[in-house]
Amino acid sequence: MLKPKIEGIDPTDCSASIRSYHEVHDPTAKANLSRLLEEAASGKEVIIVRGNEPMAKLVPIRKARKKRQAGSMTGKITCSADAFAPLTDKELSDLGFE
Repeated sequence: MLKPKIEGIDPTDCSASIRSYHEVHDPTAKANLSRLLEEAASGKEVIIVRGNEPMAKLVPIRKARKKRQAGSMTGKITCSADAFAPLTDKELSDLGFE
């Protein structure tokens, strides 16, 4: 049985940025675990309930981010020579600074 919302669970309150989820009752989850794991792997959050109480949540595991490399953007970003020059009185006035 699928339901679009479970009372007491806020889908925005999870560490992953997942917003798609549905509820599955305990016996259905037991019979369809492989399918539910595939759904979780594809990005859908599955909440397993017993009675009316949420018992577990299947969510995808985020892949590890690549480690940042210092200097990897060298030469890829440019700015004009006067980018850090002081603003003129007119520019300050235009921005609301008097």
